[in-house]
Amino acid sequence: MSGREAVVYSENGTVALVHGYGSRKVLRLALPTSDAITDDYPKNLKDNLKSISHKPGETLEWFVSLGDGEKQDLLYRTKLADAIVQSLGLPVSDDIYSGYILDRLPDRYRLFAQQIVIVDDSGVEHLKRTDTYLYGHPFSIRFRSPNEFFPHLLSILYMHRNSLIGLPKNTTLPYQPLHACGCKYCLGVRKNHAAPTSISKETPTMAAESSSRAQAVKTVAIQANLIQAAIETERDIKDGGWKFRKGEVVWAHLRLETAELGGTWFAAVVINGPETASFADYANIYTSVDQNRGFYRVQKCGSDTDVHMIHLSDLLPWTKVPQTDEPRNITVDEDSKAAAEEACSSYFIVARDANDHSIYDSTKIVYELKGLFLGPEKLWIGDAVRIPRKGGFLPDVSVWDPQQYDILIVRRIVLATTADPSTDEKGNVERVFIFYVLGDVLTMYPREGEYIAKHLDRKVPNYIKNIGTDRPKWVARTLPDGKQQVAALSTAYILSRFYDPRIMALMDRRWKTSDDVLRIERMLDNRAETLGFKSINGEPIRGSGRHRNTQVSLKDEEDEDDEDDEGSDGDQKLFTHGPPKPIFSEKEKLELVTAEEVMFLEQLEDYRKRSGNLAPPKIVYEDYEPSESSQGDGSSSRSKKRRMD
Repeated sequence: MSGREAVVYSENGTVALVHGYGSRKVLRLALPTSDAITDDYPKNLKDNLKSISHKPGETLEWFVSLGDGEKQDLLYRTKLADAIVQSLGLPVSDDIYSGYILDRLPDRYRLFAQQIVIVDDSGVEHLKRTDTYLYGHPFSIRFRSPNEFFPHLLSILYMHRNSLIGLPKNTTLPYQPLHACGCKYCLGVRKNHAAPTSISKETPTMAAESSSRAQAVKTVAIQANLIQAAIETERDIKDGGWKFRKGEVVWAHLRLETAELGGTWFAAVVINGPETASFADYANIYTSVDQNRGFYRVQKCGSDTDVHMIHLSDLLPWTKVPQTDEPRNITVDEDSKAAAEEACSSYFIVARDANDHSIYDSTKIVYELKGLFLGPEKLWIGDAVRIPRKGGFLPDVSVWDPQQYDILIVRRIVLATTADPSTDEKGNVERVFIFYVLGDVLTMYPREGEYIAKHLDRKVPNYIKNIGTDRPKWVARTLPDGKQQVAALSTAYILSRFYDPRIMALMDRRWKTSDDVLRIERMLDNRAETLGFKSINGEPIRGSGRHRNTQVSLKDEEDEDDEDDEGSDGDQKLFTHGPPKPIFSEKEKLELVTAEEVMFLEQLEDYRKRSGNLAPPKIVYEDYEPSESSQGDGSSSRSKKRRMD
């Protein structure tokens, strides 16, 4: 039966006769957008397998796309409509109507039937099982029933004003733009850990075995963390010049329904983002405000429930601070900003090898790190960071323009701990921690007298190489003998990780902002709790729940007590952030560009609160061609022109 035959609408479209469900009132979706994605629709469709011959006894599995008006479609639309009305405390049926029906499912949500077929000895196919799933969830998860999808649908409706037409008179759905979805997939699966039912007295042998097991578990956990870090590193560096990373703090703009750009900026943590994209793809999505893709899932700092899907054109890095814009009705949420500030001024170690450290002497230990949160931003080995040029910034040129800075390609991330010569009143010696990055210095605008390499002799990220055709290429500084120069800088000199200046120009033309630099003052652990979270994306945070300065043991890892042992704090040294001091010998320093080669820290304040809207870097759109999907009927180019003018 066709969709037209299965549902017969009245002339004004407010009621319908639904095959198998009687007369029903119609609820019409009025959603400006949908959070659904199409990337994970089933690929092994039955229609694509018709020409393939199958052997007797073979078991087949394929999917069939279900259209409007089919039995499963009607089931979803009637069940969901009735559930919406029931959620408002209203009766569903009366003497005339059996209930309600949605006019459609939200855009890009699609039903598929998974069918299991067995081929008999004569080659005839027999259908043994059929299961229906709804695809489109932004986490690439499929819904199994209308009841499972209902909380997610309700959250979509709550986020938009007047999102449903046809409800009983004087009845509307609540408008809750900060509503967090309550479906099982957005909340995550909570795992209950049973408490021990009895306590046994440990013997020394049992305690030793327990300690060995704990150490083994800890070692496995560290190695698992390193594997995960390696996976994230490869993905993040692939498109690091224009994509935000999991765990980073960003500014997210939540739009009002009543204005094109009106809304509120809030500080948020990135939970996950869109698939990898080239700069051309990113720019197409940004300038056309393509609502079919390019969404990040973020959680508002200081809140366990405010989780949102935000388009990439509505995000800014933490160092590009949004400003209140009264003419466009744009405000800044101060509560989330306050919740994020401590974490955004602290170091958090992402991953390190437990056995990879060097002891120079009794006063100096160097730990090799795999990744580091530099306040709001995540930094990996192989990344590029912005460092200031000694000459200072140029007036009336955006601080994001490569004329204003050099970049350092990070080859090592080092935590150096040294003894502080001063002691406290009890005579205890404290230790000072300093984070360093080591790597190659690249510049786009060489200064007079600098030696420049003709070719880069080390691997650099693609997002550095492909910077566009409207400006020079990045080149490496070298020593007089032509050897590529290596730099060692305290992380206190890092302005931020590298963002493609063309992306920053897009942001400057769209938003009213001021520019800032990273300021890191302390080292902490429990990053999520520092940001005010007890759960992330609905998943409770695991751990002891403490919030304290990170402690680094001076003992070998094999001899360490369990890190969650409350009694171990007195045996570990608490580190404070010290002034940047070279950790290298005089001979080593001869081959390094040390911190003295760049501007003094005091001068970094000149970068603060300078409008990025002053002479932003020129964008040459000929560098990329819009994709076919974004061109369509020409709306992409019209939208791009409207944004740029």
